[in-house]
Amino acid sequence: MILRVVLVWNVLFFILYLGDKFLNFSNGTLKYTSQASMPFYVLHQPIIIILGFFIYNLDWAVPVKVMFLVPLTFLFIMFLYHFIIRKVNLLRVLFGLKSVEKNEKRKGIQTPV
Repeated sequence: MILRVVLVWNVLFFILYLGDKFLNFSNGTLKYTSQASMPFYVLHQPIIIILGFFIYNLDWAVPVKVMFLVPLTFLFIMFLYHFIIRKVNLLRVLFGLKSVEKNEKRKGIQTPV
């Protein structure tokens, strides 16, 4: 039993080591999605509730409603994040993002202050 526990812990540490070694990188997509994670987390429940309210009484099967609700919710939240939350400094701060200076906005640079 002790040998089995030690083996499981070693396998777990090995998996964590591999993740640290091979998944330790950054790119533009990871930076964008890591910034979008907090607004996505905050918005997902209200958006699901609102859209679900409108499709609740439709005569569709439940799997069809789910297949309609999930992508529509994702697209709506990403639209809100990309076109509204990222552009307005007050909303950036309210959703846990750092504000962007005005002269950097004009240049199209989105570096946090």
